[in-house]
Amino acid sequence: MAQSSEQNTRTLASIGIDIGKDVFHIVGFDVAGKVVLRRKIKRLSLVAEFEKLPPCIVGMEACLSAHFVSRTLHGLGHEPRIIPAIGACPRA
Repeated sequence: MAQSSEQNTRTLASIGIDIGKDVFHIVGFDVAGKVVLRRKIKRLSLVAEFEKLPPCIVGMEACLSAHFVSRTLHGLGHEPRIIPAIGACPRA
């Protein structure tokens, strides 16, 4: 029998968030690294969605709005971490 979505979110250890212009994709992992949550949310519902989740580490790629999102999530009790974007760097 599959666990309900509410039970799965209680086991969240970390979340990865892909910040887009209007839509964000979030993927949540438990302590074993198993995916327990997948959602596509609109930018305007970010606060409402993360208020429903237990406090956890939230990783996101550095971009123009990453600091705004980070401050918002920190205010909700989460532990945001901004990861530098790694582009294709030509070797010298």
